[in-house]
Amino acid sequence: MRKTKLRRILIKIGQEAGIKELTTLHALRHTFASQLIINSVDLPTVQKLMGYSDIQTTIIYAHLAPDHLADAVDKLGF
Repeated sequence: MRKTKLRRILIKIGQEAGIKELTTLHALRHTFASQLIINSVDLPTVQKLMGYSDIQTTIIYAHLAPDHLADAVDKLGF
């Protein structure tokens, strides 16, 4: 697989940051979406930020926030 200039730059940045898994733009997009979910950003917002037309694509990341149900109930305050 031929590495584009952008990909080579991304790999270099990843290596400098100690992130050896950062080798593709897809990995960067996946990390962005994952971090949004982990930080309690709602799925419709993640969908819009990622440019997904189908919410099902976004739901793939939902497993990263297993505490979201308990957190939702805790917001009721009783």
